[in-house]
Amino acid sequence: MASIKQRFQSLKSHINTELRSILAAYPEETEQVANEIDSLASYITDSSAITQSVLAARVAENGLDVNTHAESAATTADNFSDGCQANGERVTQDESVLLNHNIVSATSIHSDNARSGHRSDENRQNLQRTKMSSKRRSREAASERKERQAQSSDKATTSKLSRQRESVTRAQPSTASASSGKLKKKRGTNRFGSSSNKHQKRSMAVDVGKFNPKDISAFFQQTALIPKDFHQPEDIYGTFSERCSTDDSATILLLTRLFFGTGSPNSFDQLSKICTTLRQNQDLPTPQATNSLRQVVQALDSLNVQFSVASVLQRYFLVSLKTHRMKLEEEHQHSPSVRTRKVSKQLATISENGQSQTVSILDRADTQALRKMMEEAYPDLQLTRRTRGGPVNEYQRKLAALKERIRCGRNWKILQEKFGPSILLLIPSRDEYTISDSDVEKLSLPVLETLIEVLSEYRGAFLEAVCSKVSQIVAAIEDRRNLDKRYKFENITGATLKKERPDSSRFIEYCELDRDDHPKDPAESDDGPQGLTRVSI
Repeated sequence: MASIKQRFQSLKSHINTELRSILAAYPEETEQVANEIDSLASYITDSSAITQSVLAARVAENGLDVNTHAESAATTADNFSDGCQANGERVTQDESVLLNHNIVSATSIHSDNARSGHRSDENRQNLQRTKMSSKRRSREAASERKERQAQSSDKATTSKLSRQRESVTRAQPSTASASSGKLKKKRGTNRFGSSSNKHQKRSMAVDVGKFNPKDISAFFQQTALIPKDFHQPEDIYGTFSERCSTDDSATILLLTRLFFGTGSPNSFDQLSKICTTLRQNQDLPTPQATNSLRQVVQALDSLNVQFSVASVLQRYFLVSLKTHRMKLEEEHQHSPSVRTRKVSKQLATISENGQSQTVSILDRADTQALRKMMEEAYPDLQLTRRTRGGPVNEYQRKLAALKERIRCGRNWKILQEKFGPSILLLIPSRDEYTISDSDVEKLSLPVLETLIEVLSEYRGAFLEAVCSKVSQIVAAIEDRRNLDKRYKFENITGATLKKERPDSSRFIEYCELDRDDHPKDPAESDDGPQGLTRVSI
């Protein structure tokens, strides 16, 4: 049979093992485990007091030393408290002291009772008072512990709230900017913001973080021609930076160049050369080994002009292609068979490399419009479907090219609908503004709307008046009438046109027919004679 010491040692080992097991099983429930340990400590305290009372009574009856046995019991309680702390439990020093105090108190009471010869009923009364006192002190210790935990929690909450306030404070500028952007988009009366003349002019402070003066000066070498009383590139850049939906500095710089390039003196110089070239219907020069240096330079000048002509004409043809697509799509949308825009069950058979395939003949309206355009544009190409993983055939290549051209015509059509067809003549190609057609065609709709809004607000009156005049020129050239008559800007050298103040009323006068019709001297042109030298073949 095991001795008493062995049994208590076994009990302590069991408690120690069980505590370690609980800690390992509930690593995230530290607070609840600590509370349970507190409860266990209180239970041990109460049990220890009861045990000590009974032990003291028995020892007194047997005439033995009570203190010796009390010390052994106190040692056992201390070992338990130490075991709890070694396992990482939240057994506070106050609880350990309280436990020892209870044991010593019980020992003292029962020692006195034994020496004074009190009976067991008195011992039970004293024991009851001791238990009540022990419980009261345990509650007080638990209350103090909860207060400390509450204070620690309050500090953590205060720190968290402080961090949140700092985060909100840092986020306020970007939030205000986003809200401002939403208000800007809603304030227009139409989708292009054409009612911008009703808006009060906004502050054009430049965002220093996005704006580099060296970048804009590199693209505006002709700023000396922009008078101080005209809009300055830095201010317009700041306006686009503030209003635009993108933060891309390259896009904002492109919008700034488009703002100054559209309807600029340079654009009228380009318009003069385009009109002359279209009127004369020049042939492309061909390089020959016998060409002189003068002929080579003149041929390059002529090609530059013809490149501008081809670029501008391509804009009109892209708009026309986009218009055809929209008309065909509208027709198919109104068709009862595709009102739901779902694939029909009606099928047709087509042939590809001699193999039959079954395809839908009543697809969505936009698909039908594309198919109709392919039939009219390439009547010799047979409709084919690309198989997954198979090579791209000629039909698919032509279809992809047609889709890309339709996409390129979208922005030109929007600009034309806003300012009139002649606006396409007044956007310079290449030139000092380094504006390429592909740059304009790649602009997203929100960015394009911002460009139109700013142009309408700051230069709307001039562009409307000029476009009205230039539209007559476009019609005259298209109809091939009055080809013997020149417009005033055609008889003015490019250098003279570029010296005019931007948005000057003179440009409106220059768009009228020249009654005197004295052609400019080719020698006065800064680009040399135009259309007068033919390169021999």
